[in-house]
Amino acid sequence: MALNPKELKALAKACRDAGIKSYKADGVEFTLTEDAPQSPYKKRKAKASPIDPNVAPDLVDTDGWDTLSEEQKLFYSSHDPLFESPEGDKH
Repeated sequence: MALNPKELKALAKACRDAGIKSYKADGVEFTLTEDAPQSPYKKRKAKASPIDPNVAPDLVDTDGWDTLSEEQKLFYSSHDPLFESPEGDKH
């Protein structure tokens, strides 16, 4: 009996829910850990946004902004149409 990945995942979940640590039947044999491994999607998501629930997030990232002069702030906040994408232009 060949199981596709979806069926194998469902079987592993059912075994975990029932407290079964190892399974062997119909040419399929596996041993389960206590907890299910984290999916690759959840791993990427966790790496992309490490959020500490004990720390309140800042609404605005002002890393170094307050140390700039008024002229530097004006420079960094201005927009130059030469460097903007041509998709927005209707000329």
